[in-house]
Amino acid sequence: MGFGNGSDLDAFCKLIPSSVNSVGGFGQEPLHETDTPIDQDADMFISLHCNAFANRAIHGLETFFWSGNHQGRRLASMVNIQLAIDTGWRDRGVKNTNVFGVLRRLPAFPACLIEYNFISNPEFEQRFRDPKVLNLLARSTATGIRNYSRLYF
Repeated sequence: MGFGNGSDLDAFCKLIPSSVNSVGGFGQEPLHETDTPIDQDADMFISLHCNAFANRAIHGLETFFWSGNHQGRRLASMVNIQLAIDTGWRDRGVKNTNVFGVLRRLPAFPACLIEYNFISNPEFEQRFRDPKVLNLLARSTATGIRNYSRLYF
């Protein structure tokens, strides 16, 4: 994987702002199990999310990796650091997990799950509707991935 020029990065970073929806409620389908197909030829896997919590004041970004997955930890750390730097948002850190099914299926594969922030927080729900914020998140995530790729591929 590589981002050799600006057009590669631009293609990777394309987001569709209309795909952002308001939080509809809590207790929706958890990420414990998934049947999402994973391309076995992929170099890494990144799952992108917005968190939600009943306390609407909670905010901050956090990135998860499967417990014991050292490559996942490295990827999660590099992406999380870049997001924290670029957004200036509260950094809730890089955390290991043994809960998210999407990561459980990839225990030795560079994989992470990003929670960009809490869409249940009214301030961040509004921010996620701004195409400039979505572009910043995409570019920041891509830069973290590129930084990881340069070191480990």
